[in-house]
Amino acid sequence: MATITREKVTKNFPLWGALPANIEPYSLIEQLRDGDEVFYAPNSHATGAGTWIFTRFRQIKKLYSLTRQLSVQNQTGVGALLGEAMRMVPSEADPPEHSGYRGVLSPFFLNGPLDILQPSIRALSDELVQTLLPRGECEFMSDYARRFPVGVFLRLMGLPVGDIDLLNGLATTITYHPDPAEKGRALGEIKHYLEEQIRIAEVTPREDIISHIATAQIAGRPINDEEKFALSFNVFVGGMDTVSASLGWHFRYLAMNEDLQGRMRADRSLIPAVIEELLRVYSIVSSTRTALEDFEIDGVRIQKGDMITLGTELANRDPDAFDNPAAVDIHRDNKRHLSFGYGLHHCLGAPLARRELRIAMESWFDAVPAIRLAGDVNDGMPTWAGNIFSLEKLRLTW
Repeated sequence: MATITREKVTKNFPLWGALPANIEPYSLIEQLRDGDEVFYAPNSHATGAGTWIFTRFRQIKKLYSLTRQLSVQNQTGVGALLGEAMRMVPSEADPPEHSGYRGVLSPFFLNGPLDILQPSIRALSDELVQTLLPRGECEFMSDYARRFPVGVFLRLMGLPVGDIDLLNGLATTITYHPDPAEKGRALGEIKHYLEEQIRIAEVTPREDIISHIATAQIAGRPINDEEKFALSFNVFVGGMDTVSASLGWHFRYLAMNEDLQGRMRADRSLIPAVIEELLRVYSIVSSTRTALEDFEIDGVRIQKGDMITLGTELANRDPDAFDNPAAVDIHRDNKRHLSFGYGLHHCLGAPLARRELRIAMESWFDAVPAIRLAGDVNDGMPTWAGNIFSLEKLRLTW
């Protein structure tokens, strides 16, 4: 096999930024392949750097496993926006330290603790839906999809539930504001908020994640203040924009497919299968890795320092892995999607995210008649494409 170098497979593609109002990002997936299993896209990352883009499920799964050759450090850009040399751990921690950071958080994402938390999550969703019900319509993203995950975060962390509007506004700025300076300002405010809450928990510990973080140790040493903030912020951002983006795509699809919506209302046992298939078809996360050394994969020459984009949207719509991949088939045999990543960095919050999506559907189905799109199918565009594929707006009516 001839060695593939970036000069041979360079192509431009708008992987980052707002898309035009009539373009759904998933409609561009096949253009990304365009006969090539891999290509190099200059100036297509948030930093303005070039990145290798692999388009096949088997390749992306393999790349997730190359933790010796590839680093996750600096993949989020949070430190740069804050103007500080900080990492969002465990998301930006490589082995062997990754396991220590992950171990601080993992006990809270097991079924037992999540079972205890579930009634309060359902109560939050019901409250948000009941507030919207008399209107007969809503802008789903701002009225529900962004508020719900922030409210879950507050309950998970044991923080004041009345702070939902404050944190929702800051989270929206971080995710959607086009000005990096404004993103940095919002990040700074969240940092101040979380650091203040950590200080409170240090003095008066409770039975919640932020108290656990405030008093945690790794390998017998107390974690420092920077690590406490980074862990707290990772929990915040990890379940905020990802869950809100998934809610937007899932509810948009249901609003466009009233037959499936009706079947799910009549038979709630279908909900988990629908969620898994929608997670695959509407995968939202593209993460990045940086090469720590020169190596080759599938004939591609990767050089130390090269950036690689792992697009779950590409992996989960790969026709080599899934028959008719763009179609939603809730009875599909192959359910092995990569929506939550794979291997060492498989999403720690995946069990909670699945519960949030299920609770959201149950809550809406219990209270609201059949939901429909309000206006044209393209209302809600432009979408934001990049590390997260997300609807900007979604108008629903009932």
